Amino acid sequence: MECKRCGHVLSKTGFTCTNCGMMMSAEQIKKQKEQMDIQKSVEMVSEKYGHKNIIYEKRDDSTLKWKGIFLLLALLLLIILIGLLVYF
Repeated sequence: MECKRCGHVLSKTGFTCTNCGMMMSAEQIKKQKEQMDIQKSVEMVSEKYGHKNIIYEKRDDSTLKWKGIFLLLALLLLIILIGLLVYF
């Protein structure tokens, strides 16, 4: 929508022109409210289905390192046990 006084594109969130300050007409306000209701329903749907802003955090690599060492030791122990079973 455009302002009837200056022709500037109207904001999607307010009821006045950000350029000249003129109030929207009753028809424009009605359309604006409909658009705001549609936008609000879209936001509610996104919240319903779990759309969230992603926050990236640094991962703690020390626990991952120890898990790898324990996994390697367990695998080595398993190989030794299988070797002993095959040998005897």
